[in-house]
Amino acid sequence: GGLLLLLIVLRARWLTEAGFSGFWSAFTFPIAGYAGLLFFVARTMPAEYLRILAGLVLVAATLIVPPIAIKVMQLWAKGALAQKTNAAEA
Repeated sequence: GGLLLLLIVLRARWLTEAGFSGFWSAFTFPIAGYAGLLFFVARTMPAEYLRILAGLVLVAATLIVPPIAIKVMQLWAKGALAQKTNAAEA
């Protein structure tokens, strides 16, 4: 999980250089899921660093997910989401 998250972070510029679209919501599940995974592993293993890392990832997810969700909802409300994602009809 950590390697995949690292890959996403390293390739974030490439993934986002075309500007914002509804596809940015694909970033939200991996970071939230990874935070949950870290909390589960930290609970089963007595390692304090895992709890700290899980907390940091959760804070990052809390800062990243809501703005993306709000922006996607704004695009949808304006009718621009279909055009940005190349949907057949709005």
